[in-house]
Amino acid sequence: MKVLNKDVREFIFFDLEKEALNNIDSFASCQAASTPIKTFNCESIDGVLKLLPSLPKSTFLHIDPYEIDKPNSNGQTYLDVIIHAIKLGMKCLLWYGYMTINDRNKLNKYISEKFKKEGIKDYTSSELIMNIIREDSVVCNPGILGSGILATNLSQQSNSMILSYSKKLVEVYQGAMYNEFDGSLYHDTI
Repeated sequence: MKVLNKDVREFIFFDLEKEALNNIDSFASCQAASTPIKTFNCESIDGVLKLLPSLPKSTFLHIDPYEIDKPNSNGQTYLDVIIHAIKLGMKCLLWYGYMTINDRNKLNKYISEKFKKEGIKDYTSSELIMNIIREDSVVCNPGILGSGILATNLSQQSNSMILSYSKKLVEVYQGAMYNEFDGSLYHDTI
């Protein structure tokens, strides 16, 4: 909110946990945020899908769900939400995570196939992966071993910044350790 505050007309947050939404409200009031904030205590896939048609094309949608391929009770996923927003011309950033190379490969195939089916070709992907990641087992758990972002409908400058920042993080974490494991990162794309 601090970074985007001057350029945003309204912030909208969804979460199933009321406490997380209370933290957002508390942060906004402590910061005396001038931008209106709306919070919705509901399942965010259906909530965002219902809300999208009422939002302006200038909307920037950031979704940080970890598991983008897990369907909700209506069979919709977070990738479906992003695809819908992309088709409305909205700027989107989708973050996801995984713990094994097999998980990564499955997600990359899922994303590629869905985007191809929907005719979406213009996107930037960036993945940061810990060198300790294994094909099908988890030898340690620092939270995640690999994560990616998908960015769509952004300017070329924004896309370049995402890739540049990702490469900078690889440099920053060079030689890092997590407990006794190699905590350094490598960068890849879909």
